[in-house]
Amino acid sequence: MNIRKVKCKPGLIEIIPSTATGLMDISLIKVPESGNHRQYFTEEGMKELEQNIKQHGVLEPILLRPDGGDLKDKKFLLIAGERRLRAAKAAGLKQIPARIMDVTEDVAHEIQVAENLQRQNLGPIEEAVAFKRLHERLQSPAAVAATLDKSVPYVVRALSLLELPEPVKVMIETGELTAAHGHQLARVPEKNREALIRFATTRNEWSKQYPSVDDLKNVIEQKVEHDLKTALFPKETEYAGLMACGICPHNTGNQGVLFDGAVSGKCTNPACFNRKTSAALQDFADKAQKRFPGFKVMGMISHPGYMDLKDVKGHPILPDDVLMNNVVKKAMLETPEKFGIVVVKPSKWSSAKPTTAIVCLDDAILPKGVIKIDPLRDYGQNQQTEEEIKRNRFINGYIQKELLRAVASKINPSKIDKKTWTHIAFNSARMGGDVKFILNIVDGNIKEDEDIETAIKKLDQDVLVRFVVLSSFNLWDDLEGQLKIFGVDAKKMAKPLQKEAEKAWLETMKVEEKK
Repeated sequence: MNIRKVKCKPGLIEIIPSTATGLMDISLIKVPESGNHRQYFTEEGMKELEQNIKQHGVLEPILLRPDGGDLKDKKFLLIAGERRLRAAKAAGLKQIPARIMDVTEDVAHEIQVAENLQRQNLGPIEEAVAFKRLHERLQSPAAVAATLDKSVPYVVRALSLLELPEPVKVMIETGELTAAHGHQLARVPEKNREALIRFATTRNEWSKQYPSVDDLKNVIEQKVEHDLKTALFPKETEYAGLMACGICPHNTGNQGVLFDGAVSGKCTNPACFNRKTSAALQDFADKAQKRFPGFKVMGMISHPGYMDLKDVKGHPILPDDVLMNNVVKKAMLETPEKFGIVVVKPSKWSSAKPTTAIVCLDDAILPKGVIKIDPLRDYGQNQQTEEEIKRNRFINGYIQKELLRAVASKINPSKIDKKTWTHIAFNSARMGGDVKFILNIVDGNIKEDEDIETAIKKLDQDVLVRFVVLSSFNLWDDLEGQLKIFGVDAKKMAKPLQKEAEKAWLETMKVEEKK
């Protein structure tokens, strides 16, 4: 038996026994179902190889081993070279150059891995399948990495691609998406993956391109991940019956092998994070109740955004200076049932930690003039009926729309031509937000089912400028400050707009009742 040296990655097979090289009848060759790692054969590539074989023949022998391990067998199993074998059949060849190797099935698998990984055009999924085959024998990514002279993170990331749905794997293998897209999707728990896959595999309406890896990463951070630095619950110990974040596999800080997590880590399991957060808020509320015995517990609310938090369901929240009033202090001690406590959940508009607000349930017990009830109300959705939520959304939207209209009326177009403004408008629309909401503010003639691109193109230059400016506003972050730049006083306008909005709401309800 001859001994042949094989060029391969350090640590893989160094010596392979070779028995014979020559022409083999194609009819005697079997392709094992689990043999080759190549899964995607492009029609164009196969046609090109077929033509090449017709002109020059098969230049590199395929690798075979006896079926059943006996060299006397008349059938042979393919180890490597399925693409050449297919093209040879298509070219009408009856025989093909082959090297018969006297090796075990395990060694044949390692040869397949080496042969496949040395291809220049091996796709990410095919590479992952090759890693998986070796992993099934070696039982650990570290062993696979050592055998192939790869890093452990490289192997783990590659294997993670095989967890993705088949359509996504096909898009990665064919180059429509990159392996990096797949790595981002793989780090999301399966139950949260569907919407993100839909985002990653949908072309942009204007550019006709798929989202970039950075775009996908940003959406994952916004929709799924929670920064553990902002967590309200303890992270190093078990909490609410759930695993400690310090050892949790969903903490990206624990998975540097697969994720680019920050030192503190990010949680990729929103269900667990939300359960722990709810438990922490409840613990906070329970402690607050003990500090104020007899007070009515009014639950939890979210900060209403750009408007100050003044009341809860019409009952005024008492500011610190009022709570220090001796008459109020005495009333809280003697008639605690006339006061309530509410937990204000943390948000970017308020504290990073939950806070407790004291609510007066009976204005008559307050000293005259000690507090003025502001007509601006808390429009948070907690403890509200469906009808109240619908009403408050309507009113908030109405106020925002009128405030933005006030800004639009103060904008004077520059000397930039319409073509440039149209380009800027498309970019503004791509940044997200409710594009049609803004379009209807600057041009009330937009139809509900009208294509956004068409709607933008038909706007005149003055309207385009207003659209671009309004699209740049963040409606949920210091809108009052943004409006002030254009001379619009949001607080001053909010009071009359509140009345207008409530009147408009009643009119809307009348119309719906008639329907």
